[in-house]
Amino acid sequence: MNLSSPLKLALTVLSIALVSCRSNKPSWVDLENNAEKYSGDKISVCGWFREGFEICILSSTKVRDYGGKGMIWVSADDDSCSYEKPQEFGGWAIVTGTYNRSKNFPHSGFGHMGGYEAEITGAKIVRLERACN
Repeated sequence: MNLSSPLKLALTVLSIALVSCRSNKPSWVDLENNAEKYSGDKISVCGWFREGFEICILSSTKVRDYGGKGMIWVSADDDSCSYEKPQEFGGWAIVTGTYNRSKNFPHSGFGHMGGYEAEITGAKIVRLERACN
């Protein structure tokens, strides 16, 4: 197939744009070991999502704790985790948004009382029927 130069250029630009818009999908181990690589980037990660009064977190495992290592504070882009209408929810979800990691934790953190080392802002939350793969 012989494509004209303007069409080749347009397809190349489109391909680059699609790749750059794609979210990173790091594993939990990757986030823990290479946090600086993802800080400031849009990511998508699957985990146990918990929302309720003064809590909006994602973790790699099913937890009932309110904070701790490996938990990420979630700042949702919708009514999830609303202070005005707190809802209790615990379940598996995919969270996509901008990942930030504190360089000064525990002196400076995210979320309720600064108790979280990392956060995902502008988060879109997709609740799942079953555990992550």
